[in-house]
Amino acid sequence: MLYAKYSKKSVDKKDKKYIYYEFKDANTEHILRYKGGYYSFDSKKDIINIFPSHKEDINKLYKRTENLSNNDDSILMTMIVKQLNSII
Repeated sequence: MLYAKYSKKSVDKKDKKYIYYEFKDANTEHILRYKGGYYSFDSKKDIINIFPSHKEDINKLYKRTENLSNNDDSILMTMIVKQLNSII
């Protein structure tokens, strides 16, 4: 099971009379529940540390989905975890 924790970063904008607050997206934290434990990961290396026996499969999955890594991390992580579920 994959969980994603989205967070925002607050930025204060000051005008002559007012203070404005802007909220920008911060890093998304991905958490994987596997065999009763929770593992936080943000990169391919982190996933390989969780599943060291499936290193070759993980490398193949990343090669197939490398064009998504530039667009959206959440979509990439979701696809990789779904494909890992079918392997494991």
